Amino acid sequence: MAIAKIETDNLEGICWSPTGNLFAIWESPLEYKVLVYNTDGLCMSKYQPYKWSLGVKTVDWSPNGQLLCIGSFDSKVRLLNYITFKLIMEFEHPSKINSKDLIIFKENDGKMKNKKDLLSTSILNESNVIDENEIFSIYSTPSKYEVYSGSLQIAAIKPDLDRPNPKMGISSIQFSCDNRFMLTRNDSMPNILWIWDMKKFKLTNVLIQTMAVKSVSWDPRQNRLALCTNNNKIYMWSPQGCVSVETPCEATFSILNLKWNRDGQSLVLIGKDHFCVTYLQNDTDDSKNGSDNQNSSNENIE
Repeated sequence: MAIAKIETDNLEGICWSPTGNLFAIWESPLEYKVLVYNTDGLCMSKYQPYKWSLGVKTVDWSPNGQLLCIGSFDSKVRLLNYITFKLIMEFEHPSKINSKDLIIFKENDGKMKNKKDLLSTSILNESNVIDENEIFSIYSTPSKYEVYSGSLQIAAIKPDLDRPNPKMGISSIQFSCDNRFMLTRNDSMPNILWIWDMKKFKLTNVLIQTMAVKSVSWDPRQNRLALCTNNNKIYMWSPQGCVSVETPCEATFSILNLKWNRDGQSLVLIGKDHFCVTYLQNDTDDSKNGSDNQNSSNENIE
């Protein structure tokens, strides 16, 4: 067993490489510092792009261990290679995007009422208190994605810097199972999900939700991800497109978190007081029974 003296003042987190021979640690948000050690306790690299500002928020390795990805409070993702641990790419999350450069999927919730209008109905719960989420869920209508064309200005939420843990910066970095895609989430734009093509090192898809993304997770078996936004719907993305599916549960069941089964065939949907298991069937599976529609991105929920 090796014992290493870590060069940090206030260790915030640790993340092992999938190869098992390296691990990354990072300083508290008050200082930008990422250190990489091997299992012998030898410091292999120290990365510190700037000082005197909020630093690291999240760190993750690519599944093959060849990229160390650092999400920062400055809304950037920095990629380091696994040999020299030098910066090879820096991804920004711009407030203005254009469909000429990528595919923009925007959720269209049909004739869904405005929250203020819903609250004016004065529906009360047992404690005579208006439950916003319950009202919003009851009156929500089926939604779908539309491919947005043109330029789009994304409004960023201005964080309260006087409060601890301000809602800003990159809070989530996740890779698909084969390293092909990476998703990121910027807390300054909570309704947006960014998907990057890691073969081309470029932004390829942007998902714009009507409500803030609460949880997102990659299918462990294929390039498909699922997300939820505190309503009764599951949203799914794959390179073939996007789909929004309403779960066959009570209207008041709002999904706050979700987890994939290891086989990629089912999901656990977690709410505040309940959970359910949903099974997915690809249309491509139906082709074995004579279906011709092998390119559809729709999912069937049982």
